[in-house]
Amino acid sequence: MTLAAISLVAFCLSATANGFQPGEHDKEALRLLRAMSVAIPLRTTSLPKIAPDFAVEKDAGLAWNEVVAVANSRFGQRQPERAAFLRKYLGKGSPEVQLGELQLSVSGMSARTGGGASRGFVFGPVAKPTATITVWIAQDQLIDEPTLGLTTATIEGVIYSNLVFDLSDHLISANRQLPPNANGATLSVGQNTSGAGGVNFFWVQISAPGGASESINYTPDLVIRERWVNAPGQLGFREVYENGILRRRVHYNKRQVEGGTQSYIEREEKFP
Repeated sequence: MTLAAISLVAFCLSATANGFQPGEHDKEALRLLRAMSVAIPLRTTSLPKIAPDFAVEKDAGLAWNEVVAVANSRFGQRQPERAAFLRKYLGKGSPEVQLGELQLSVSGMSARTGGGASRGFVFGPVAKPTATITVWIAQDQLIDEPTLGLTTATIEGVIYSNLVFDLSDHLISANRQLPPNANGATLSVGQNTSGAGGVNFFWVQISAPGGASESINYTPDLVIRERWVNAPGQLGFREVYENGILRRRVHYNKRQVEGGTQSYIEREEKFP
């Protein structure tokens, strides 16, 4: 047996002893992803179908002051209708000051990048919101269209989380998480439209007690493309697939460098 094969067997035996073995959830993960893509397909699943209270029609041809006047007369302070209506008139270039008219609490969490910061306006309690309008801001104006995210939604008896809709009220992201199994491992699956070139992207995340984890990425056709595996005290590795066939496995290790820890490739396996 080769050194590479011995190392991989040793990894799997150790991982199994901790209640986790890479690849053991592949069939279940793919089944869940397929079910999700059928029950709530990206780009075509509409907000009115999932949460009609948040789906408010836009009146064309209104200036912002007219929009606010309509919101005041039609909805007053009634939520979620008021904020859902006003969201339709917010977009790239909208002044940040207009966000105050949503009359929603601001989440304490804010993500920052080199191009700006995100801000969440929440429906319901800040600590446990039912939905969130998320915007990206830079230089006192919006730099992208606001999205509406539902915390959870039950479709055909299945609970999905973090369902995100674009300004046209079509689904662009959703997750599902299963309760821990008998070994304590947690399986999460998700879909979104953030793949390269704007294609659909599907992913799986498995987390096990003790810190072991596995991440899998799929093609838009739900064919495995990449797998990352990490476990405490063992070499992490990345697998690359071509048309669902394993072609390469790269093993990573860590070393101390000035200023912290650096990951490096310790060895690589190639498969015909």
